[in-house]
Amino acid sequence: MAFKISINSLDLCLFKISLNFERIEEKRRSYRPSKEEKKRTLVEMKIVIQLFLLLATFAALVCSNDDDNDLLAINRKHHQQVMEHLRTDFDPCSQYYEYVCAKRQSSDDDNSEAMNMEIKEYLEKTPLEEMPEFGKAFRDFFESCMQEDKFDWSKFIQRVEQEENMKWSLFLTPNSSNRHEGVVLYWPSTLATFRKYGLNDILLSVSRVYRNATNFWLYLDNPLTLDLVEDDERHEYQQAIKLPPEAMMTLEDLWPRISAFEEEVENIDSLRWSGEEGTFKFNQLPYPWLQKYIGTLMESQDIEANVEIVISDMAYMKALDRLVREYGNDFICRYLEIRFIKHLGMENDKRGSLNKCMSYAKRFMPMATEWIYGQIHPELIAEIPKIHEHFEQVRYNINKTLHTHNNGIIAPEFLRKLQTMHFKVGNLPQENTTELLENYYLRLKTNSGDYYGNYLKLLKFHRDVIDDMSESYKNLDNLQADKAFFFKTPNIEAESDIHPQYIANMNLLILPLGVLRPPVYHVGFENLFKVSSLDTLLGVSVFAAFPRLYKDLSIYAIPQIVGITSLHSSFETFFSSLPADEMEKYLKMFDLTSLQQLQQLFFANAIQHQCTWRFYKSRHVNTVTNHLAEFIEAYDCKALKLLRKF
Repeated sequence: MAFKISINSLDLCLFKISLNFERIEEKRRSYRPSKEEKKRTLVEMKIVIQLFLLLATFAALVCSNDDDNDLLAINRKHHQQVMEHLRTDFDPCSQYYEYVCAKRQSSDDDNSEAMNMEIKEYLEKTPLEEMPEFGKAFRDFFESCMQEDKFDWSKFIQRVEQEENMKWSLFLTPNSSNRHEGVVLYWPSTLATFRKYGLNDILLSVSRVYRNATNFWLYLDNPLTLDLVEDDERHEYQQAIKLPPEAMMTLEDLWPRISAFEEEVENIDSLRWSGEEGTFKFNQLPYPWLQKYIGTLMESQDIEANVEIVISDMAYMKALDRLVREYGNDFICRYLEIRFIKHLGMENDKRGSLNKCMSYAKRFMPMATEWIYGQIHPELIAEIPKIHEHFEQVRYNINKTLHTHNNGIIAPEFLRKLQTMHFKVGNLPQENTTELLENYYLRLKTNSGDYYGNYLKLLKFHRDVIDDMSESYKNLDNLQADKAFFFKTPNIEAESDIHPQYIANMNLLILPLGVLRPPVYHVGFENLFKVSSLDTLLGVSVFAAFPRLYKDLSIYAIPQIVGITSLHSSFETFFSSLPADEMEKYLKMFDLTSLQQLQQLFFANAIQHQCTWRFYKSRHVNTVTNHLAEFIEAYDCKALKLLRKF
């Protein structure tokens, strides 16, 4: 039987309840407890408080124990990973690189993929309204990349033609050459167009120096190097760019001329610095093609009023003018198109995976990557003071080592640089970061359905960063200081590795947040792992200024000096101040039986996270360890001990 109540009876019930509450309240106001009742109440309150404190203490102990167990598990897992990757069939005394690194490649790939998956999860779970515009641009580029199975050069070339209202000479046929009214194929315009997207090292290198917000010098230099188009690359280009059968010049015809042309470019490059410098107004430039190049490059700017053009080497420019007139406009246009494709990199043709697309996004937008990674790992901010302490200890130990074992090799200038070197964790300012990044990426407008358009916009964006062409930079109050933290070369590198950066003109070492992840760093790592990996990495990184001062040393000598000094420094930091009880803790934690085994673990962890870095190739690592007394003792390398006696 269903329970029913009428509205009237409900009102009556509520009225009676309210009367009862009024009577209870009246009694409470008139009630006066006795002294015994007050005393009893106080005792009961004390008991309740004590019970509460006891429960709180117990809960804290439980949580603390859970935290301790978690940290123990993190460190034991990392120890297990280090040990599992050792190749014990190699002799550590003679082949330490192989001993530590032979099984590392797949693990490093897994680590990179783990970071990429973290970023992907952030992009998927963060609502659009909570994401800054540059975060949306990062997501647009990644999502548009995922829509393409591979990089289609024909689609990309069509997108360039559409964006720049130009035609590619490579694809012209006798029937198509006159169909494009208003489109003039002239190689200076082609070179200027491609320079917008980063091609700045072919025939001419252009840079600018601002005198104020609108006036600047435009410097024209001969390129520093020429990365030749090799004969054996022709097949790759034929696979990537499918020319029509009736094309006016085939790649087979073009390739021998490219080789001959580049040989002559190298010959005139030998004239470097043999000529005088010349300064011109735009209308005074000595070559019509140079006027066309500068005019296309500057677009709508008032060149005559605001720009002075400085030709650094008039002899080179005269020889270049002779060469381009000799080879003719049609060939130079086609040559520049081949160079542009080479500049972008043939590896674009091999993509087709989530991990590859995320790596491209990280390469193109490193500042956005850093910001996103900071959102994913806010716990790293609290670690910054501790990491500064690591840096200071590294600086102190390296300085001490170099003063003790100098032997006249180390220049005083480097020691001064070391003493005054600035250090920053994270390559973004810690104040107003989002606002500054919004300004930095202000002109970048992306579309999640237009991969090739996004690709072009990011290429141009990187060129604009270097040229200061973006109006958004001029709106920043502290341009030079802000740009220091937004430093990125315009050359899009083949890898997306995040690594320390040294900015020479500021003597500044920057450690991006993205470096601070396993196997280099984890908040929960024991000091053994932090010092052996992070301090060794910082030790290598502070030497970034070193090669600039020692250009006469061989390419092998510098890495050996750097490796020995940095590894010795981190070893000294940890073991010189290791108390007995701390050592016992590590031995028990990792089931070790001796100090010697602990030292071996230190060295393996110090090297293993650098296995895929170019700096640490087999020859360098093995030479470093063979010359380090602490390593020789740790691994009881008898032959090396004997050699050291002589």
